[in-house]
Amino acid sequence: MLRQRIFVTYAAIGALSVSIDSCQRDRGSATLFGAVRAGEELISVVPWSVGDETLLCVVVERATKFWTPDTWPVRVMTIYRKRGAVLKKLFEDDKADALLEMHPLEEVDSRLFTAWTGGSAYHFRVFAFVNGQVKQVLEESSRGMPEITIDENERESILFTDMELVNSQWTRGAVATTDIYKWNGAAYDKVGPVPWAKRLQ
Repeated sequence: MLRQRIFVTYAAIGALSVSIDSCQRDRGSATLFGAVRAGEELISVVPWSVGDETLLCVVVERATKFWTPDTWPVRVMTIYRKRGAVLKKLFEDDKADALLEMHPLEEVDSRLFTAWTGGSAYHFRVFAFVNGQVKQVLEESSRGMPEITIDENERESILFTDMELVNSQWTRGAVATTDIYKWNGAAYDKVGPVPWAKRLQ
């Protein structure tokens, strides 16, 4: 089974430690700590700041109840809102894909970018925190990792380029095209496909 490194920032560790006592009284949060203590593997904890809110994004790996050689563990992503010493669960989703990366796209007031792998492809999901709720605002799959650019208005674009299998390796073809997703302040606008050579114009 593929083993994942544990990415935990010191700030997130402190926030989790301070919140444990309150979590014992809050069912939405106590589930996380009980599950980890019961043997689930903690994969990642990432802080995400939006406005005055501090969110904690947690991924754990959960073994399936009935194991077979064809059974894969489940990765559960949970996003909490932290206020003082209290954590409140806002979002939870489970995937068979393995987590590769999870981070905010900017220091504050940005979207949360997540990258996963499964089924011989990369899978990307981006989340926004809007009106007190976590919403998925983009989902895309690719054979390669995307590029991320920031414009003069501090808004990101995420670029996905088509890949071709050449000599058993996935690579950009001679006439590759790129799909561009530009953040407009509320959602991602799709541009393209455009020729790869013109993707940054």
